[in-house]
Formats: sequence, structure tokens, C-alpha cells
Amino acid sequence: MIARAVKRQRPNGITIALAVIGALLALFAVAAVAFAAKPPNYAADLDQCRNGGVANPQTFTQCTGTGSGSSGWVNGNAGASNSHYREGESISYRARVTGLSANDQVTLIMGYDVIHNNHYAIDYLTDKNGWQSPETTVGATPDDPTSNVSGLSGLTPTSTAAITTPPGGVHVDPSKTFASGACVGTTTTGSGPVQPTASYTAQGAARELIEVFGGTGATMAYVGPTPDFRAIGGGDQEQQFSVSFKAQGANAVLAWGGHIASRLDWGCADGPLSAGGISGSPYHMRIKSIVVNGTPVSLGNQDRSLSAAAVVVPPDVSITKTPSVNDVCAAANTSVTYTYVVTNSGSVAISGSVTDDNGTPGSTGDDVNIGSYSNLAGGATATFTHSFVINGTTTNTVSTTATSADNLTATATTTATVNAHACSISLTKTPDKTNVCSDANNSVTYTYVVKNTGDFFDASGSLTDDNGTPADTSDDIAVGSWGPLAPGAT
Repeated sequence: MIARAVKRQRPNGITIALAVIGALLALFAVAAVAFAAKPPNYAADLDQCRNGGVANPQTFTQCTGTGSGSSGWVNGNAGASNSHYREGESISYRARVTGLSANDQVTLIMGYDVIHNNHYAIDYLTDKNGWQSPETTVGATPDDPTSNVSGLSGLTPTSTAAITTPPGGVHVDPSKTFASGACVGTTTTGSGPVQPTASYTAQGAARELIEVFGGTGATMAYVGPTPDFRAIGGGDQEQQFSVSFKAQGANAVLAWGGHIASRLDWGCADGPLSAGGISGSPYHMRIKSIVVNGTPVSLGNQDRSLSAAAVVVPPDVSITKTPSVNDVCAAANTSVTYTYVVTNSGSVAISGSVTDDNGTPGSTGDDVNIGSYSNLAGGATATFTHSFVINGTTTNTVSTTATSADNLTATATTTATVNAHACSISLTKTPDKTNVCSDANNSVTYTYVVKNTGDFFDASGSLTDDNGTPADTSDDIAVGSWGPLAPGAT
């Protein structure tokens, strides 16, 4: 066996120094790779508009700002002290997406509460600028989604996503009661228009857009489960939707509105199912998640709510007009008394007046002020009467404009027609002989024929003969009574 001796050498200082330098370079390389691989700082903030608190007269605040202030665009909730919206208007929202790079493919998943506390809350999406009238106009104070967003400005979007028809609509018949089960039907059964489809369609295509600033190729789609609009008592329900676009730079903004469910769409005979009667904060919009280039990004709580107290309930009024008679004789100067009944069909007190056009709709100079009502409670009525002299067929139109304490108005009109008819009779008197001997005490029998020559009323009356002495009524003879005779009868 051959034995080999191996001599071990102790490394000198140069060798040790080189080893240390090599290790440090390796650490720097790892750190550089790690730094280069750090994910971008994507973020999204959901703002809603505090457009000015509920007031009378109503004031307003334009939707501008940083998102961190106390009015305009805010990154928080809204209440009656700083916001005012009405049923049928839209709450304004914007989503600010930051930390992007050009050509990033971005998808936001968002959701809104369709049903809350057994009422309809936000029933569909709209564009922004859905609240300005009547206290201002969109032209004067438009929503400004790019306000205080770095790199973005102006009101012209770089892309728009068409909002499609909300799914799951059901028939709603305001003439039926909810208790009967007939007010809210299904998609295919029931009466009345399909909601929210009918209301959504009525707003027009110009309002069916989500605007994107700082992005291109925007698209929108509903995602997740479709709410069951029939299940009004089955708990809260959410509708989710997605908006996708390609980023043009570091920042992008989305702008849209949430339509506040209206009793005009969701009314029932025994009470509205709209959002105005919900307590708390039923109007919720939230960002669920964001996906950038196929990678989900974790976000904190991005839920914004508007309290019910900030939603002003609009007034509602109806009126009926009933004549004391529906038919009169033409040219007979008949006095007809009309009864007017104003009903507060809403839930807020109203004040107003009643005006009759006096049968001349093209002229206001002869309009008649029938009366006024003040602080009429929900469900209460006010009754008025007025008499007109009618000589021919007359259609009168009555109108009332009701105003609530929030200075909102509602108008109702109705008509009543009184028809004038020909009222006439004819009379013939025929003796059985036309020649007699004088001073012979002849007996002559007269035949009287009365005919109703009118065209509508039955006729009745009495027949009197003057006994040949027209100047002396003392010897008049009551021949008899006649009628009722139908038109044309004798």
C-alpha cells in the first residue's frame, strides 16, 4: 500500500480578503435582484361626492377636490349635514387608481347594494352628473373627476365603458299592494313595467356610460350572482360589476353614478319600496378588488355609504274633479258645481294651490283660483268646490302644484267634461172636427200629441189648455201630465 501525505496550507491574507469581497458582491447581487423584483405600489381609492347638506333653500357644492377634504370628492361617508340627493337622482362616485405604468391592464371589481333593509337602494348604474337640477345645472357645475389627480385634467374622458342593462328586472305594478303579492312580479309574470329596466332605459344612452380618464379600451360587465329583485324581504343583496381598461400612465380615474331607487319605479299601493324610507346608510358602493396584469392586488376597506337622512323624499300629489252633473241642456245656462279633491300621495307634507282653466286651455287670462292647501300630511286630502255656468259641451282642466318643505315640487292635472245636448219637444193639437154650427153647443174633442225631439234626455211635463181665452188664465184647463218620453217618443 502506498501512503500519500497531503500538506495543508494556511490561507494567507490576500486569499481571505478576496473571499470576503466575493461574498459581499454576491449579497449585493441578491439585494439588487430583490429590489428589481419588488411589485409596484398599486392602489385604488373610492370617493363619493358631498354635494352640500340638506337645506331650505337648497344650496350645493360642486364635485371637486382632493378626496381628503370635507366637501366635494371625499374618501369617506356622507350624511345630511354635507350631502343631499333625491330619489331618482344618482350619487356621484370616482375611483382613483395609482401606481400604474403605461400599458398595464387593469380591472376593478366593484359592488353596490341593490336591496337593503327590505327596500330597493341603488337599483342601477348611471354616468356622473345625476344630481344638479334644480339648484344648479350640469353646465354650470359639472362633476370634475380628475380634480387634484396628478397628470390628469379636464372633463373629457379618454375612454368610456357602456353600462349595459341591469340584469334581473321584475314586473312592478304600483296599482297593486305589496301585501297581496301582486305589486312585485317576476321577470316573465305580473303586470306593470319591468324594473329597473324601464327606468334605466328611459334615461337615454348618453347617461349609460362609465367614464375613464387616463386609460383606453374601457369595458364594463356585470359579474357575480344576479340579485333576486323579487326577494325584497330576503336580506340585503349586492350587484357586482367590473371595469377594465389599459393604463396610459401612473394614474387613472373612473367616474360614474349610482341611481337612487325611486318610488315612481318601485311604488306599491300600500306604500313605496324605494330607498327614501330606509333608516341608516343604505346606499353602499364598494371596490371589491383590483387586478393588474392578471395579478390580484390587496386593498383595504373601500366601502362608501350615504345616509338615508341625506336623501330627500320627493312630494307626490294627485287630484280628482267631479261635476255635479255630467250632461246638461245646451244654451240653458245650467249651473254645474265641481268638487275637487287633492290627495297627498306621498309621505312628506305639501302645500299648494288648485287652478281651473275655465274650459279655455289656450288662455290663462280667465283661469280660476279654486283654493289652496297648506302642510297637507301624507295620505290626507283637501276638498274644494266651485260652480260654473255651462251652455255647451265643456272640458275643464284643473291642475295643482305641490311643494314640500325641501322646496321640491310635484304637479298633477285632471279633466272633467260636461256634455251639452239638444233639449226640445214638439206639440200638436188636433180637433176631431174643424167646422161646427154656431150657437149649437157642439162638442169638440181635441187630441194633443207631445213629442220629445231632443237627443239625450227623457222628457216629462204637463199640458195646459187656455180654453180659448189666452188673456185669462183663470179658466185654463189642466189637460194632464206626460212622460217620461225617451228621445223621439210621443
